[in-house]
Parts: sequence; C-alpha cells; structure tokens
Amino acid sequence: MRVRVRRQPVVSLEPERPEALDDLLVRVAGRDEEAFGRLYDAVASAVFGLVRRVVSCEERSEAVFEEVMLEVWRTAGEFDPGRGRAATWILATTHRYAVESVRPPEVAVGALAS
Repeated sequence: MRVRVRRQPVVSLEPERPEALDDLLVRVAGRDEEAFGRLYDAVASAVFGLVRRVVSCEERSEAVFEEVMLEVWRTAGEFDPGRGRAATWILATTHRYAVESVRPPEVAVGALAS
C-alpha cells in the first residue's frame, strides 16, 4: 500500500517585479517607514509560512515572525542588491531565525563556541 503525502506549495515572494522588493529593502535601509510597511505587506505571508513550516508551535511562530521582521528593519543596510535578491535575503534570515528557535540550547551554544 502506497501512502501519498500531499506537499504544501513552496514559499514564494515573487511580486510582478522582483526588483520591487529590492528597491523597498534599500529604502528600508534608509529608515523609510512607508517602504517598510509596503515590504511587510509583500512578504509577511511568505515569511510566516516559512516560520510555520519549521516551528510547530503557533504561538512561538508568531514570536519568531516578529523577531524576523524586526531583524529585517534593523539590518536592511546589510542587504546588497548586487549580490542577490531581497526575497532571498529575507527568506534566508527567516530560515536562520526559525531554525535557531527550535534548536536545543546546548547545540546553539556549541555552534557559537566553534
């Protein structure tokens, strides 16, 4: 007997113009709150979806989502559009935070020590 597993769709952040997210993130680096609001609206669903795939607890997922969006605001200046797309940068940040939130404390501390 074969069991079929229904896979969820892959998280996507592809707007009509991918460079639109790049432009917004560059503006966020300049502390443009309106740009951050637009970026938030564009990426919130995909960011939260990725967090939920990694973090099983809904309450913890919401906290990680908030941490990710704050980190995007704080570190937007580190984004370099010449090295990649904003969507990739945001999802990499999201994945890193989500994984760290479920990693056992002794593994996280050991990783920092090496």
